[in-house]
Amino acid sequence: MKVVLVNPPNGFYDTTYLAPPLGLLTLASFVRQFNYDVEVIDLNLEMFADKTIDKENYYQNSCKLILEKKPDVIGFTSMCLESHFSLELSRQIKIKIPEVKTIVGGTHFGAISDEVLENFDFVDFVITGEGENAFLGILNKLKSGKLALPKNVTYRHNGKIQKGILENRILPLEEIPFPAYDLVDLERYFKLNPAHLFNYEAGRGCVFKCSFCYSPVHYGDSIRHKSPELIVEELKKLVVLGAKHIFFVQDNFLNSPRWASEVCRQIEQADIPLTFECYATYPQLKEQIIDLLADAKCVGIFTGIDAVSISSQQRMNKPFLKSWEKTSKKLSYCLEKGIKPICAFILEEPNQDIEKIESAIYTALECISLGCEVHLNTLSIYNKTQLEKISLGNEYHYSEIKPELMFDTPKVVQKNHFAKIMPQLFPLHSTQNSIEEWELFMVKIYFISSMVFGLTNTLYQFIVKEEKSIWQTLDFVDSGYVQWIRNLKPFERRKSVILKFAKHFTKLDLSSETRNYFYRELAKVYLLNLKNNRIINLFINGTKYQAKLAWFVNLNTFDDLPNTEEMNNQIIALLTTEKKIEFYAVPFQLSKILQNLESATKSEEIMSLSQVEENVLLKNGWISLVKPYSTFG
Repeated sequence: MKVVLVNPPNGFYDTTYLAPPLGLLTLASFVRQFNYDVEVIDLNLEMFADKTIDKENYYQNSCKLILEKKPDVIGFTSMCLESHFSLELSRQIKIKIPEVKTIVGGTHFGAISDEVLENFDFVDFVITGEGENAFLGILNKLKSGKLALPKNVTYRHNGKIQKGILENRILPLEEIPFPAYDLVDLERYFKLNPAHLFNYEAGRGCVFKCSFCYSPVHYGDSIRHKSPELIVEELKKLVVLGAKHIFFVQDNFLNSPRWASEVCRQIEQADIPLTFECYATYPQLKEQIIDLLADAKCVGIFTGIDAVSISSQQRMNKPFLKSWEKTSKKLSYCLEKGIKPICAFILEEPNQDIEKIESAIYTALECISLGCEVHLNTLSIYNKTQLEKISLGNEYHYSEIKPELMFDTPKVVQKNHFAKIMPQLFPLHSTQNSIEEWELFMVKIYFISSMVFGLTNTLYQFIVKEEKSIWQTLDFVDSGYVQWIRNLKPFERRKSVILKFAKHFTKLDLSSETRNYFYRELAKVYLLNLKNNRIINLFINGTKYQAKLAWFVNLNTFDDLPNTEEMNNQIIALLTTEKKIEFYAVPFQLSKILQNLESATKSEEIMSLSQVEENVLLKNGWISLVKPYSTFG
């Protein structure tokens, strides 16, 4: 029996977290123990490798790729965003080969198992929860025709939807074999993601029960971990395969602080040449465990602050944020130890109090000011979660604006024709608000997120220090902006939104501090978005130089600059308006010199600038931009 497992596309441009599909490779390894012939097709990798395939015939091309393997059984996975893609692929394959058996699983499909079989006759089996035993049970039944199925399998029998009758044995994680990495070409992943990232599952489940989260639905109360000894052994195997960086993908690495501490100790003692990131729930971040994480070469912690206001914390069942003083102390300690916190915030729907959004943005800016990374997202009401149960009865409407604006996704994932008919089944392609209200809200959120990341210091001064309302500054954004922003190319959106905001923001009665930050950051946005395929013409001591790429860093973040010959030969740009704005830039071939300077660690950020053409003149060891800043639209 030939089995093909398919990972759908979800990313498009950002390869930061591109890695081999851990879940499918683990599933493949498990069933291969029982002599099943398995192949894995990663359509997400294919999309990253060739973006031109995101066309109308993408489904047909994907079908061809799968059917070339001559499968008897096809398994599809999904987290939620790309569920409709797996469904449509299943539908088209069934048209071509009706006898092939299709199985879907993952957090989203498991939550809507009955609805999937009721509405999509091209799906034969749905797995709820953990998939190893369930998938094996389905294969064994298809092979023999007589065996019963586990209870976490939903299927049809004589036209009726049924559940399996066997107890679903929860496997000790030690019984799940090492993923079948021989089924994918690892070099293709390394080429696209030089971090050589591998996801790693050291445990399953989460001790917390946030009302919006799929984890309690998917894993229930089953919280398990691998032994620290096995983890070290498997990390060493990953190093042999080429791993340089690991992401521990379990929902909460700190479910058991005692276990996590021992894992860190053993990783440090083994001196494994890997850095890693993990999910860590905020209340359990204590200084002692932070020390151990740092010693084990943890460099990043994804921590969901999520809910800021008291009412949001109650609604999301996440009462973690007690005081900013304690929060900032924890986050600062992580940063002192070389661990960058990645703080997530959830912005609630437009029918909620806007002050909830204001408080979340305020706290996000506080986190950024410390040096943390921040992720902003709008609340989605996932199927079968506690939050959905208290929201039942509301009407759902189809909208694709969230995946279009808030996710790095190809068009084939943004558009969901199944959700047009059944929006209640697809939380990322639907809303319980009116379409007009929701889409205008999402555009305003996109404006805010663009400014948080592009005008960070400006907003910090304006919102945090001066306690002004960011939402009120967006009164000019009306329904006409929905189509305007959709007409922009993805790479143009951030810049265009900031420029549009700038024209309105400058009309406000701004303090000198806010205005100063604003012009400085606006100049940065301008420089970083000048047209491609151009060069910088430099005149240094009467000699003309050309630089194809420059790196810009804010001068004000340095206490002093070394007065060396190398520095005098670097590109230093002084952008001038009525306010003096200073940046220096380094030619591409000298960028490593800057990165090695001790002072470079104090910079807020280093950002690449695609080739730009401006004439500059050396002036007292510095270079002044001839074209005035007023050219900014």
